[in-house]
Amino acid sequence: MNFFFFHAPGDHTADNLHEYFVKVFAEYGITDKIVCGTTDNGSNYVAAMGLHPAWTHFRCLVHTLQLAVTKALGVRLLSFVFFCHTLLPCRNLGR
Repeated sequence: MNFFFFHAPGDHTADNLHEYFVKVFAEYGITDKIVCGTTDNGSNYVAAMGLHPAWTHFRCLVHTLQLAVTKALGVRLLSFVFFCHTLLPCRNLGR
């Protein structure tokens, strides 16, 4: 579940993103309840999550899949529509 979206002005360095995460969690009063987070594979997000000793980071599976398929097909960008209408319905095949 996505909990929030926010505008992060300035450079999106690991330090700045970590500060934003801590600020938002404090505003919601959940700082001591956060144990893990999921982001894309950007090195700045991975590093930002790693700056807090109590947080475990998970890379987004769909983003990782998109990178693998994009590389395998030799294309630069796959449409989000492709994932929404083709890949996401496949998750129900195993049920």
